[in-house]
Amino acid sequence: MSIKIFRTAFTSESDLTAISGKVFSTDIYIKSSKSFKTRQTYYSSNLIVTLSGNNRLFKIKEPEKYSEKLQKIKSGLKKGNFATIYIKEKDIIETSPKIYRIDAANKNLLSLEDTKSEDIYIAMFSMLAGIALLVVFLYLRYPDFTKKYI
Repeated sequence: MSIKIFRTAFTSESDLTAISGKVFSTDIYIKSSKSFKTRQTYYSSNLIVTLSGNNRLFKIKEPEKYSEKLQKIKSGLKKGNFATIYIKEKDIIETSPKIYRIDAANKNLLSLEDTKSEDIYIAMFSMLAGIALLVVFLYLRYPDFTKKYI
């Protein structure tokens, strides 16, 4: 999970590859899962996009029950219209890759910055926490050495 967050947070335009075609279908479904510990139900919205002549199911996932963002993207992707979907180049062999950017009808429906901004704070917090834990470990293991440099 954490490796996936770092991959998304540090994705650039050069890591993406474009797949173009006519929109065959767009579907939004809501997935629910229950926590065993708290018995609380969690919901996520998923947008699935398929292009004509392509056997992939392109996915976008939002951690909300009803996502306005996914509704806007779905309304922008009309059946039969031409769309360009950007995925990671190394995900090209997967059957359901994550969407990083969508362009349709000369509009940008989903930008790479929107996709990256979801995970950048978690990635930065994880990096800072890792550095802090390393400093604490070094201080406890080698107190004289760390006092000299800190």
